[in-house]
Amino acid sequence: MPQTGTLTKINSVTPTVEGDIRVGITRDGTQVTLTLTSPDGTTARVGVPTYGGPQPVVKVNGTTVFTAGSLTGSVSGLGYDGKDSSYVYFKVQPAPGRLRRRAPAASTTWP
Repeated sequence: MPQTGTLTKINSVTPTVEGDIRVGITRDGTQVTLTLTSPDGTTARVGVPTYGGPQPVVKVNGTTVFTAGSLTGSVSGLGYDGKDSSYVYFKVQPAPGRLRRRAPAASTTWP
């Protein structure tokens, strides 16, 4: 899972035998935006950082999928995979028939 420390923007590319995995994280005040591009035929476990926010709200492409400590909505290709004090976890599956799929953009905010 990403360990961003005090950095406000990170972009990373990890080459794999299936293709490149690209991750971007931008932190602006109390909002974090995470983007992911992964190869077709793979499943990613994504940890959306909460940065210790007491009641994180996770939105995926504008749809609230996690709030008040539990799952609240759904987005195709995205499955809830738990939480801890630092992250809310999801499993993301690319759409079949594409070389790569950009996963839904996730953002986290807290009061």
